[in-house]
Amino acid sequence: MYEPWVKTIDLSAIDFNITDPDHPNIAKLTKFSMKQAQTGIAMIQITQSLRECLRGMFADYLMDNSPDGMCKSGRCAQLT
Repeated sequence: MYEPWVKTIDLSAIDFNITDPDHPNIAKLTKFSMKQAQTGIAMIQITQSLRECLRGMFADYLMDNSPDGMCKSGRCAQLT
């Protein structure tokens, strides 16, 4: 489950250099930053992904081709 505002965040608008996937989706947080600003980029990408199978998505990301890493639900054909 996720909150609907996650789908409205435009990650292409981020123009700063990030190497940490858990970095918030704005360059600098303040003590007054809202939940939307504090949400990490990786979590936003996962939520905005069209893939229904998280197991398959993580296996692809980690280049895991082992039988244990493959999707068992049959819903992995959808790509982001």
